[in-house]
Amino acid sequence: MDDQIDFAKVRKTLGITQTELALKLKVAQGDISNWEAKKHRPSKLARRALAPAIARLIEEHEAEASNRENAA
Repeated sequence: MDDQIDFAKVRKTLGITQTELALKLKVAQGDISNWEAKKHRPSKLARRALAPAIARLIEEHEAEASNRENAA
């Protein structure tokens, strides 16, 4: 199973900065920067912990977008 996380894609999908993503995931902004630049990657254990948090952020983003569309 490929458990790689494309942090840049996640961040762009959410429309947020590296700093904002770092705050939401409770990691350092430098970690996000390094992961996006592929200088480092989170450990397998960290990726397993981050994956559900990222999925939740995307679900919340999609729900907010849907709510905005329904309100329009």
